[in-house]
Amino acid sequence: MFPFFRIVVSSFWQHKVKTALLLAALLVELAYESFMPLSFKFIIDFAIVPRKYSLLLFILILLVSGALASVIIGIFRDRMFTRLGARIVSDYYKQLFKKLQSLPADFYHRVNGGDIVSRFNNDLLSIDAFIMLIPYAILSVMGLLFNVAILFFLQWQLALIAVIGLPLCLIGPKWFGPKAFEDSYRLKEEQAELTTVVQENVSAQPVIKAFGLQPLFIRRFDDRMVRYAKLAGQSSFSSFLIDRTTNMGTMLLNLATICAGALLAYFEILSIGSLLAFSSILISLSYLVAAVTWLAPQLIQAASGMQRVREIIEERPSLEDSEQALDMPLFHRAIEFKDVRFSYTPEQRSLNGINLTIPKGAYAAFVGASGSGKSTIINLLMRFYDPSEGSVRYDDTDIRDIKLQSLRSQIGIVFQESFLFRASIRENIRLGKPEASDEEVVQAARSAEIHDFIMGLPDGYDTDVGERGAACPADKDSASPSLAPSFGTRLSSSWTKQPPRSIRLRNRRSTRRCNG
Repeated sequence: MFPFFRIVVSSFWQHKVKTALLLAALLVELAYESFMPLSFKFIIDFAIVPRKYSLLLFILILLVSGALASVIIGIFRDRMFTRLGARIVSDYYKQLFKKLQSLPADFYHRVNGGDIVSRFNNDLLSIDAFIMLIPYAILSVMGLLFNVAILFFLQWQLALIAVIGLPLCLIGPKWFGPKAFEDSYRLKEEQAELTTVVQENVSAQPVIKAFGLQPLFIRRFDDRMVRYAKLAGQSSFSSFLIDRTTNMGTMLLNLATICAGALLAYFEILSIGSLLAFSSILISLSYLVAAVTWLAPQLIQAASGMQRVREIIEERPSLEDSEQALDMPLFHRAIEFKDVRFSYTPEQRSLNGINLTIPKGAYAAFVGASGSGKSTIINLLMRFYDPSEGSVRYDDTDIRDIKLQSLRSQIGIVFQESFLFRASIRENIRLGKPEASDEEVVQAARSAEIHDFIMGLPDGYDTDVGERGAACPADKDSASPSLAPSFGTRLSSSWTKQPPRSIRLRNRRSTRRCNG
């Protein structure tokens, strides 16, 4: 819990002025809410019983004025906090997304895509939900302290009973909080697994339908939902136990103080006004304790969600720019592999002592059986991975001494499966050069020999290709629009990993032109 509080406090500390204004507004609201039950003592003991009409009128006017001020300040506080809270949460989203862009390929092979998506869909949402409740949490906690102080002002003996009994209300969070946190974390892990299963199933629908696998996957999903239902039940029950035990403690505390207060009033040790004020504050205290315990499950979910988010943010990339890394100069001689050894896993080596030289302007083809290392060579050339031993060199410069962004900006690659982002065809082509004019986009499409195909679409270059290009009606004889970005930049080299069938001989020849 403490790491979560530290992170949240640090986030608000970056906006000191707004945070100070919010705290001031909360103090005004808290002062009025605390004075409301205390006003019974002043109204009864100092105005009604001694028959002081002017004082009664003054107290009532004060209450009405305070109510109006509290409402106006509350609206101001709500507006400011919602903006600040949304900004802080959006910063968490940006931090996580930015971190994902810097993580190397081995991370994405190691962590399921659904698990990553779940950190956005579930974990950050639970953090967002709790942050929006922070003013309510501050009012509840500070209200507890203020009301206890007022109780001592009214009648210290009764206040002592309340303070001694107050820990009874906190037994639930103390006993069941760690278990609830653990159950919440396990539930979030299972939610991430479910996201992965659904994501994979949606992507594999053509295969599932072609082989009639629907009944098999439905049975598997039903079995997984049995486990999910069990974890969800455990997590909810742990949270309910916190709330239930707190209510029991509050009930016992109210009974003890009301009985003691009634006896004190009967023997005229406590005035009627003080008893009424004390009872009102005690009821308010009960609500505040209930509010704090209601917030406990929200806090647990947010803290477990923050832990999962921080796991990615604090992930150490296996590939980083070294301190001496420099921008890559324009390529002009050769690419070399010098005694390169590499393995994805300790059990099996993919490359063993590879030595080769590819001069500038040459065409190289790597041919071999599946698993022989063809894609691995491309992965090393792109520096998706670093060699276990040996080195990959561009013009005698070790690839590890070149800035990653600079290296990849001079390389074009066509993957085995083309990928289109959910945007227009124009924007997909412009990815290779974001500042490209419309004329340059058309020229890139002509170079990739897809201009005529694009112009045949109803919206031309403005056609939205849909998710992963699903809405792009390209046929197997058409070059994919995902090729065109490579023609929008000046490249030092280009590589193709088992090109799609849609790339005919004329397109492969056109692809070579991106080097010239």
